Amino acid sequence: MKVYVAFGSNVGCRISNIRKALDELKKLELSDVRHTHCIETSPILLPNSPIEWSAPYLNAVASFTTAIKLEQLLILLQEIEKKLGRPTQRLKWAPRIIDIDILMTDSRIMSNTPFLTLPHPEILNRPFLIHLLATLEPSLTFFSDNQYTNKTFLEIAHCTNAIQNLGEYKSFAIYPKIMGILNVTEDSFSDGGLYNTREKAVSHFISLENAGASIIDIGAESTRPGAKKLSHEEEYTQLDNILSAIGDINSKVEISIDSYHFNVIQRILEKYSNIISYINLVQWNFKPYEIHILSQYEIKFIIMHSLSVPPSPTFVLPTSTDLIQYIGEWSNYIVDCAIANGISASNLILDVGIGFGKTHYQSIELLRRLRDFKNAFVRNLPILVGHSRKSYINAISLQTPIDRDLETSIISASIAQYTDYLRVHNVTDTHRACVTHNIMNQKY
Repeated sequence: MKVYVAFGSNVGCRISNIRKALDELKKLELSDVRHTHCIETSPILLPNSPIEWSAPYLNAVASFTTAIKLEQLLILLQEIEKKLGRPTQRLKWAPRIIDIDILMTDSRIMSNTPFLTLPHPEILNRPFLIHLLATLEPSLTFFSDNQYTNKTFLEIAHCTNAIQNLGEYKSFAIYPKIMGILNVTEDSFSDGGLYNTREKAVSHFISLENAGASIIDIGAESTRPGAKKLSHEEEYTQLDNILSAIGDINSKVEISIDSYHFNVIQRILEKYSNIISYINLVQWNFKPYEIHILSQYEIKFIIMHSLSVPPSPTFVLPTSTDLIQYIGEWSNYIVDCAIANGISASNLILDVGIGFGKTHYQSIELLRRLRDFKNAFVRNLPILVGHSRKSYINAISLQTPIDRDLETSIISASIAQYTDYLRVHNVTDTHRACVTHNIMNQKY
């Protein structure tokens, strides 16, 4: 039996909530799990609803094949809702962390019980559901006692003007996680000086969150060649200034700190471990006792391959290097080192280091062969790719760094299915590119 379910969220980091729900769904006895992108829509409210209920929803649809009986499946979906924080007792139409509804099956099963009505009675009243189902499976046939019985969702979407009836909407890719870059530096290569004050940094942080970032990576020292080197005190002061401001805005996204100085990282974690989820290490140069200290914090560490920081165009891997084998062996060594000193493998993420210790051509080769690296790396750890606006794009197009978002977004879409995280400057364009690529290739 093939089942179609809908996800909705308008509390917290909505895209993360839907991603977590999908991840939990995949743990059930299911096969052939497919899903759409997310669409943002205005909430449907009763008259005189509280103003705080007006937050927009993200919605997505998934399909899967299962032998689980529908009554048991409903219970399992409700358990996922509860696990993700949805209260058992709730007001109808109230905001929710996650909402999972069974929409229909492909086997024309009809139900009208106090617990389950199939097909879902609101399918044809929700343009976003019609649109998402038509996107996921255009040939799916609707069945019920009305004028659209035995019509496909492609036909229904056309007849009901589903897209026009969505109003102003935004689309977001669910996978991979998109990490927005917030450089609070004076001299980063593409956005130095744009967000280096408390007010500018907070404003851009909010913009990245609204654009659909699941994580925001904050860096206070540029790693571009020739950039000003900060003292540890200067780097800490700048990060402290920004993090104290961000702590006041009640953000729901995860926060990453981009630093490779142990003293700075330790001081930041001592003060802000309650809001920091990731440490982005552009260089692995820690002593065993330092690793052990960091392992006491329940955060994730992004370990990037690099030969030097800042990178040098003359200090690169030999052109004869088998990049997949070399970086795979390096990754195994670093992971063993981290685990031996107390960091759990579940808290490690690998970054292949685009632009660090590689020629332009080697960086492009790594991006082309990302699937090979993911398949060859037996540890099966999550992979992050930080390719945004970097100089290897000069091998494609001679644009200034701040004008490389088009190339970055196209590359993001082409590698999205082979990575777990994309670290980018332009979150909006990344979502648009990934959604478009998925729709055109039907790879959800």
